[in-house]
Amino acid sequence: MTFSECADAWYKRALCGTTYSYQREIGYALNHLKRHIGKKEVSEITWLEIEDVMFTLATRNPNTKKPASKKLLRDIRNCANNIMYYAIDCGEIQNNPVRMKKLPRTVPSEGKRALTMKERELVLKTEHRLKLPAYIMLFAGLRPNEVIPLEFNDFDEENSRLIVNKSVSLIAPNEYTVKSGTKNGKSRFVTIPQILIDVIQEEKRKTKSNLITSQLNGDLHTPTSWRSAWNSYRNALNYTAYNGDRNYFNPNGIPRVIEKITPYMFRHTYATMLYTSGVDLLTAKLLMGHANISTTLNFYTHLEEETRVLNIQKYNEYISENFSKSNV
Repeated sequence: MTFSECADAWYKRALCGTTYSYQREIGYALNHLKRHIGKKEVSEITWLEIEDVMFTLATRNPNTKKPASKKLLRDIRNCANNIMYYAIDCGEIQNNPVRMKKLPRTVPSEGKRALTMKERELVLKTEHRLKLPAYIMLFAGLRPNEVIPLEFNDFDEENSRLIVNKSVSLIAPNEYTVKSGTKNGKSRFVTIPQILIDVIQEEKRKTKSNLITSQLNGDLHTPTSWRSAWNSYRNALNYTAYNGDRNYFNPNGIPRVIEKITPYMFRHTYATMLYTSGVDLLTAKLLMGHANISTTLNFYTHLEEETRVLNIQKYNEYISENFSKSNV
C-alpha cells in the first residue's frame, strides 16, 4: 500500500463528525505529504522522510512562496502520525515512525505581537464601519469569530459587560454558521471599560441592525465580506497614518505607512494591557476565554519589549552598596 492510498483511506474516516475548517486544514497537510512521499510504500517511510517534508516547507511553501507556518508543519506531523497508526491497524507496518516525534527546532516560530502605541493611537483616531468591532477586540479581547455574530443584545449595560455566548464556524468556502458557545465550548462575561461602552452606545443609536458588525445589507458577514471590510479598515488606518489628501478607498494611491495589521493583533494587545495593568493570570484566563491557563501564560510571556517593566531597583541598591568607589 502506498502512502497516498493509506492517507486517502484514513482521511475518509477522519472526516466523520468534523467541521469544514478542520477538513480543509487537514486536506492542506495531506496534499503536502502526498506531493513528497505519496508514491512510496508505507512500509518504507521513516521519520527522516517526514522531517524532510517539513524542512522543505519551512524554507518555502510552494503555494504561498513563503516559509510555511508552524501550525501547518504541526498539522503535517499530526496527520502523518495518524496515518501511520491507521497503517498499523491495516497490518501494513508494525511500528509508527512518527510516534512521539517533536517538530524540528529549525521550524519558523509563530510571530505574535501586540499593536504598537502608534498603531493604537491610529485605532482611536480612525472612523470606519469596523470601528466598533475593532474596539471590542482591542478592549475586550474577543476573537474575530466571536465578534462577527455578536449582537447589541449581548451588551449588558447595567453591569458594564459583554456576554460572549456564540461564535461562527466555516461550513462552506464562503459561508459561516452561528453556533452556541465559544472556542472552548463555554460562554463568558467580559467586563468592559467606559471607552468601549461609549462607542457601543453611540453605534447602537446609529444602526438599524442588531448585529455589532454586518454586511452593508445588514446580513451576517461571510468570510469574503469580512475580509473585504477588514482590508478597507486597514486602508483607513493607513490613510490616518499617512495624513494625506488622497482618498483611502483607493489603496494604490496611498503609500504604505503602517505594517499589515490583523484582527488577532488586537486580541494580543488586550492580553498585553491586562498584563501591564496588573490583572492576575487566572482573571485573564477567564476574560480571554482560554480553556487552559497555559495558553494565557503564553500570551503573557509573548509581549512587546516596550511594555515589559523590569524592576531592578534591588539590584541597583545592591550594586551601590557593595561596589561603591570607597569599596573598590
